[in-house]
Amino acid sequence: MNTREEIKSLIFKEGRTINFIARELSNKFGKEITPNNLSLKLARDTLRYKEAKAIAEILGYKLEFRKY
Repeated sequence: MNTREEIKSLIFKEGRTINFIARELSNKFGKEITPNNLSLKLARDTLRYKEAKAIAEILGYKLEFRKY
């Protein structure tokens, strides 16, 4: 599963929408992030780590590096 599929799956699993996530990211970063812009970032695989981390936090998850 690629990054786009994983994030979209988590959004759906948590009963949220891209619109909701974009609105929350806009509030968090203090700049407008449109649902279309977010979808394009996911499709192009150009999402920054801080954005992915923020999405995880919005959905109640935590990104972490763990040695295995």
